[in-house]
Amino acid sequence: MIINFYRRRLKYILLPYLLVSMGYYALTLYVNGQLTQNFGDNLSSFFRAVVTGSAYAHLYFVFISIQFYLLFPVLLKLLQSSRLLVRWAVPLGFALQWGFIFWNKYELHIVEKGSLAISYLAYYMLGAFIAIHFDKVKIWLMKPWREQSAAQKGWIRVLVSLWLIAAFIHVQLWYVARHYGVWTDSLWYELLWNVHTILSALVLLYAAFLIQRRAPRRMIAFLTSLGELSFAIYLIHPLLLAIFRKLGSSISPESLTYVFFIYGGLVFALGGSWLIVQIAFRRIPKSWIILGSVPRSLESSLRAKSVHASNEMGKFNT
Repeated sequence: MIINFYRRRLKYILLPYLLVSMGYYALTLYVNGQLTQNFGDNLSSFFRAVVTGSAYAHLYFVFISIQFYLLFPVLLKLLQSSRLLVRWAVPLGFALQWGFIFWNKYELHIVEKGSLAISYLAYYMLGAFIAIHFDKVKIWLMKPWREQSAAQKGWIRVLVSLWLIAAFIHVQLWYVARHYGVWTDSLWYELLWNVHTILSALVLLYAAFLIQRRAPRRMIAFLTSLGELSFAIYLIHPLLLAIFRKLGSSISPESLTYVFFIYGGLVFALGGSWLIVQIAFRRIPKSWIILGSVPRSLESSLRAKSVHASNEMGKFNT
């Protein structure tokens, strides 16, 4: 299982990461007029970017995922070996993550710490804890609201309330910093980002099961398709965003039009990426080399088309 796990990750995650990093890095050099200059320096800089996940703004996330795949067998073995460790997994994850945050702030001073897996250890451990106890968690997630106990309803209200409060404070902190230039200690930004995103993950987990139970079938089918294609969409969406920003470069951030421009970018990048990925997987052979694994839903339809084409060719030959 471990061998198969790594073979698939090398094939469907690492290979697309390397190729997409190469493409974005070359595009950045081209835009800056540096593509044909200092080939040796560019090559050296590219290798540094690949091993730090910084070839383009969004690729740090794929780089973090690769680090997680390397850590996964170790974490799995540790959690399987000790019930006590499972019980303390989440506090331990927070302690190690925040230990690194303090260490980096006062001694290491690593600028690209967001590309290091230890910056997300609390999330890994929370995910592992939920996965280990998922049989119990799923019962709660699958229960309709009217069947929830008073205590369960109370905890849901507390979770959503804390999430909204954390989101509001986090946004306000950044608004004051960006708009008025009033900055505070970096640890506050770290803390609010950590709390806001952890609570967001839990709220979204609950919301996903709520949507699965209550939403129309077409909406569920669309969201499922979006989820299946999410890795490929994530890889290419900044390219569409860059094009969209170029088209709207003359719009003033002070105007109301800018608000519509921002939401237009969301629709353009998400919808355009989804469409491109769909066409690529359906029409371009070996597109998985750049976009990752073909979703099962498309894989089955492609297989059916291949079988149909073979049958038609057989009839023609006969």
